[in-house]
Amino acid sequence: MRELINNMQKPKYYLTTIIVLLLLYPVLIFTNGFIEGWNSHPDFTEEKLKIALENGESVEGKTVEVEVVDVLDSPIMGNLFYTSNDLVFQSEVDNGVKIGQSGKVKIRDAYKIAGTWVINYNIEKDGE
Repeated sequence: MRELINNMQKPKYYLTTIIVLLLLYPVLIFTNGFIEGWNSHPDFTEEKLKIALENGESVEGKTVEVEVVDVLDSPIMGNLFYTSNDLVFQSEVDNGVKIGQSGKVKIRDAYKIAGTWVINYNIEKDGE
């Protein structure tokens, strides 16, 4: 009889375990989005980056989501691409950036030439 009662209590423990796991699952899923490098959101949009630069904020090491509207290979300045906010992104290496692409880049440094912000960057990939 005692064995029968003990066997009847086991499903209750299984049910409790399942309920606890179901309650913890959303917490685990939502906290993963805040771990750096795991589908992290960029620090700036193009508009907010331009405002930050104009206000003199330090943007080195930050990331920005960009959309390419024009590309230029310059023998003097390297590979350049332009965004809709009159920002120029410069790289010494050919990253294969094409018109219409969008993505996240990491800012190395930024400086202003003739009223235009030129930003040295590295391509940022998820998980890096």
